[in-house]
Amino acid sequence: MANKLNITVDPTLSLMVTNTFSDVSMRDVLVFLCREYNLEVVITGRIISIGKYIVPRSIQEVKHLIINWDSAGQSPFDGPEKR
Repeated sequence: MANKLNITVDPTLSLMVTNTFSDVSMRDVLVFLCREYNLEVVITGRIISIGKYIVPRSIQEVKHLIINWDSAGQSPFDGPEKR
């Protein structure tokens, strides 16, 4: 049975893959290949692109500032000359 798929493979990949699958959905095959060979699938409309998975850069942790001040009617931004 033909699936009529539009698949493009990143030309920088240098993998030789030989597998035989039967009675398996194309989705299962793509998930298997991605996990087995550290690949990524990007779907754009009816085109499936396969390329090397690139680990996203880690997001830096947000640091919360703790600001304390004497709240006797003064803003923390008022300098000592205003007190």
